[in-house]
Amino acid sequence: MKHTRLFALLLALALCAAMLAGCSGSSEDEDEADEIHATAGGSVTLPEGFSASGSFTSQVSGDALYATFSFSGAQKKETGYFSPAGTSITVTAFATTENQYNKEFKFALWQKVDGGMSYVSGTTVYYTADGSCYTYTYEGLDPNSQYRLAISHDSPSYVVSGQFAVTGLATATQSDEELDEENA
Repeated sequence: MKHTRLFALLLALALCAAMLAGCSGSSEDEDEADEIHATAGGSVTLPEGFSASGSFTSQVSGDALYATFSFSGAQKKETGYFSPAGTSITVTAFATTENQYNKEFKFALWQKVDGGMSYVSGTTVYYTADGSCYTYTYEGLDPNSQYRLAISHDSPSYVVSGQFAVTGLATATQSDEELDEENA
């Protein structure tokens, strides 16, 4: 009888351990391992006559979209729609923040689909807000599709300010937020 109880207890513990191992998974570890970070380098030179006004301002010039941003709290801003000239675009950005603990901001690529927008899986790219330029090239895009970039940071009480350029575009429009501000 003692051996049966001990065996049942050991079996139950083994099942619990197996279930916990399966439940805890490594999705967080995998997500962290899959994080994409922009590489140091590049430069952002705003076009002549660029006028920054508000928390997000953009301008299309040639095959590029230029923007300035400044926002506090955990916020997100979006570019207007654009189509790539080929199968890739390059995003070069720099920013600063006084946050000592979270010096990251990120871009995520969204594709226009029937009925709205759809996040393009695996396209969240982290940039460091240390005043230096960082660059990332998104590849495998469809030149016949429209996309937009969302820029955000996850700091509830610090300001992140900077500039970015998206190059390799065939067409681009102003963001909906800017159009709403202009019509107000």
